[in-house]
Amino acid sequence: MAATTGPAVRPVTDLAAKRARDARRRRWTVNVLRVLFAVVWLGSWELTTRLGWVDKFFFSQPSEIVLRLWVWITEGTALGPLWEQVLVTMEETVLGFILGSVLGILVGVALGRIRLLSDVLSPYIKAANSIPRVVLGALFAISLGLDLRSK
Repeated sequence: MAATTGPAVRPVTDLAAKRARDARRRRWTVNVLRVLFAVVWLGSWELTTRLGWVDKFFFSQPSEIVLRLWVWITEGTALGPLWEQVLVTMEETVLGFILGSVLGILVGVALGRIRLLSDVLSPYIKAANSIPRVVLGALFAISLGLDLRSK
């Protein structure tokens, strides 16, 4: 009888270590390429605006944007300190989320339990749902105003 030799089988630990090494290498490569892409993107944007290929009126330079943000953070804006504006925006966002969630749950439960109400309001809900949200936001802002009560 002749001895046969099969393919060499690697231990599972070597295979797991190789996979972990490959995963780390891929993660590192992806992160480096992401940073490189951002640098090339911002660099080309800055260069094209400086050379006048792109109008600064429509696409400001990234360096100018960073400088403006720094001024807003350190000195504030025409409407006051930036942090106060951020807090007002967060307050409006949280209050709007809470109010919208509560009203949405109540209306949803009512529509789910009262079939007649659901049948009556169904075409109006479908029509309102077909309108893009961006348009609704603009319409509400124009018709109701921009103060906290209207939001």
